[in-house]
Amino acid sequence: IDVSFAPAPGGSEQDWFALTVALRHEALASVAEALPGLPELQRRALLLGPLRGCDTRTTADILGVAPGVVKRQLHRARVALRRAAA
Repeated sequence: IDVSFAPAPGGSEQDWFALTVALRHEALASVAEALPGLPELQRRALLLGPLRGCDTRTTADILGVAPGVVKRQLHRARVALRRAAA
């Protein structure tokens, strides 16, 4: 969900903020709902990498796979979550 556009003419900053918060909440709810449905390796790679701050090499070591596998699984997880949020 793209919330980077400006408020409509005559719209207040508070209205714009409320709309932005509502849209982000909706997107996060979609992601949270879709996360358990991801394949285990995708979910673990996503939780370790972007969400916990581990780099690709560390994530790969923890999961016992090559760094390229981590990158591929992260890509697939992000695509699935984008579809869920759409």
